[in-house]
Amino acid sequence: MQATITKLETSQVNQATEVLGHAFRQDPIFNYLLPDNSTNTLLCLLRVALRHSHSYNHTYTTTTNTGELQGVASWIPPSGSGGSVIRILQAGALILPFKLGISRFAHTLSWSWAMEELHKRNMSSKPHWYLSLLGVSPSSQGCGVGSLLIEPILKQASRDGLPCYLETSTELAVRFYQKHGFKVVWGGELLKGSPYLWAMERVA
Repeated sequence: MQATITKLETSQVNQATEVLGHAFRQDPIFNYLLPDNSTNTLLCLLRVALRHSHSYNHTYTTTTNTGELQGVASWIPPSGSGGSVIRILQAGALILPFKLGISRFAHTLSWSWAMEELHKRNMSSKPHWYLSLLGVSPSSQGCGVGSLLIEPILKQASRDGLPCYLETSTELAVRFYQKHGFKVVWGGELLKGSPYLWAMERVA
């Protein structure tokens, strides 16, 4: 079925979260953060992450002619670099300790802080687009949906002369992003014993 790309509506956040849940079910980082492999906790974490990045209004989805969501790409613009505590709280972060449990929440928080420090070190203070989330439903993978999803912001970044930045945890994803002009700027264990992580940048 032919896919159509549109901006994600707020009313579609829950549906988009389900798509991301399927996409990240076997992701090394989420399996590391949520070792019990619980679908509910994964969806809870993804919903907060999506609601936060979606608040910047640069989240894209693709739908088939039957209205089915195939994938989601959510970007944080240069003006949002560094994050916002208020936005994160508004996205529902306060519920995470109750949904994840104190120990798992503390572990996730440590990971998030380490990711933010890595982000700052790699990109310094230069304005850039940050790909917060990209996930495609397993049934739609390999059909060009991921490329379609990131195309609008890659084009805008090129027009504006701005770099793009992301992190990923699979070699398959690294190869995908390399095809779109990204280069690895860092690789390793973010925390002791954590899965291998790649940070990538696309220079304008």
